[in-house]
Amino acid sequence: MQTKTILTRRYQCAACGKTTTARPPGAGRGRRSPPFTAILGVLYALGLSHRGVAVAAGLLGYSVDQVTSWRDAQRLGRAARRRLPAGRVRIVGVDETWLRARSQARPVGTVAGLDG
Repeated sequence: MQTKTILTRRYQCAACGKTTTARPPGAGRGRRSPPFTAILGVLYALGLSHRGVAVAAGLLGYSVDQVTSWRDAQRLGRAARRRLPAGRVRIVGVDETWLRARSQARPVGTVAGLDG
């Protein structure tokens, strides 16, 4: 089931005036869900340009512009760097191609890296 809108509720503390927002599980603070943002980040990592990511999101029924794609890629890159081990990984190559499966063309991407 796909839902394009979620119900959020805002609560304000009567004592201090601080507000908080209650969101359903899996919903982030942004307009797009974290899993969807990750999918767009993977599309960029596989070689699509930010314009290509925006077009792909449009094909899925979402409005994402190129600048938003760039910001998301920066944010995901910072998060990935925090999770990587202390050493560096060199990307040797990225390749993409289209394969036919069940009479439909499907994109396939490969990333090759070296430790060091």
